[in-house]
Amino acid sequence: MIVARTRRRLALINMAALMITVLLFGATVVLAMNSFLMAQETSNLNAEARQGAVDFEELTASEFQERHPNFSTGTFYVVWNLAGIPVFNPTNVNTQPLTPSAFAALHGKSGTQSISFSGSGDVLVASQLLVEDNDPIGALQVGHSLSPLHKVESEATVIVALACAAMLIVSVLAGWLLAGRALIPIREALDRQKTFTADASHELRSPLTVVDTGIQLLRRHPDKRISEYSEVLTSMQQESQRMGRLVASLLALARADSGEAEVQTAEVDVADLVRTAVKDVEPLASAKDCVVEITRLDVVKAQLDADRFKQLIVILVDNAVTHGPGGSTVEVSCVGHDRTLTLEVADHGPGIPAELRDKAFERFHRLSSSRNGSGAGLGLAIAKWIVTAHGGSIAMHDNHPGLRLEVNLPLHPGTRPAP
Repeated sequence: MIVARTRRRLALINMAALMITVLLFGATVVLAMNSFLMAQETSNLNAEARQGAVDFEELTASEFQERHPNFSTGTFYVVWNLAGIPVFNPTNVNTQPLTPSAFAALHGKSGTQSISFSGSGDVLVASQLLVEDNDPIGALQVGHSLSPLHKVESEATVIVALACAAMLIVSVLAGWLLAGRALIPIREALDRQKTFTADASHELRSPLTVVDTGIQLLRRHPDKRISEYSEVLTSMQQESQRMGRLVASLLALARADSGEAEVQTAEVDVADLVRTAVKDVEPLASAKDCVVEITRLDVVKAQLDADRFKQLIVILVDNAVTHGPGGSTVEVSCVGHDRTLTLEVADHGPGIPAELRDKAFERFHRLSSSRNGSGAGLGLAIAKWIVTAHGGSIAMHDNHPGLRLEVNLPLHPGTRPAP
């Protein structure tokens, strides 16, 4: 629901912005086109008026009338004398609207203006002073009907409007699709959050149920001794500890997601950290009759977060011991080479199919194969975060048989072999 509402809101905002943009674009195109057409019409009319003035001076009245016949061509000619009286008006055009511009031309103010004629629409009129032997003898007016121009403008406006409408429709559809695509990460994040919450609730429910059941049992028999409930108390303690580890893991991942769990690097002895971490896991290995063997260990000092790196080793070795067969050996190696620190932990268990290895690093993900254990499925997710926070990479490989986890961390320029 939240994603759908957000998508609709984004689509509406996008549509409104595009509508304003398209309308402004269309209006700009129409106005620019109208301005260009009017400028072109004005230029042509002024040229025709100048040519008409030359013709009037060089031709006889009959020749001038033959060359400039009537208004049917969309053009008319009117000649005025110095007294402001029309002396040449073969088309019998109404001269009353032309009088002001004619007198202006007679006084040396030639120009072009649009004049509205009743029944004929708008007409563009150019007024030109007529001279003979450098003396004014009258004024010439040439008029063009603007009806063809207005027709072209109307047709162009319709075309631009249709084009803008098509652009708007396409843009709205594209905006809807892009909004949906942009919200995919948010939808996936919400889905992961729901899954994470559901899985966390499920994992916490089991130890809480055991503790609650134990408390109810103790309340029903208050007269019995604590020693008689040794198994119940042991189970409650184990589940409480498991719940504590789960909460700690959830807190670590939550801090990592919020950016609060930053790594604090310092120069550390890598070999010493590996030995300490392996020693911490030995009790678990002994319980399964497993052996954790360090096959190769370079003495290297590196810039690492000691606590996080040790936690990484414990997680990987714990994972190998948990999923390996009883009585098997878990091999650990840590080698420094080519500005890279490579940590490997290998077991001889059932392994993980190649197509499922990426999912193994997801939170609460546990395989349906024999590698399933009693953990919550957060260890490898935390391990991946630790590796990523150090700028490294983690991958799974076949161990023939079993699984080998390989971690590569960058060795910074300050890294050097330990003395």
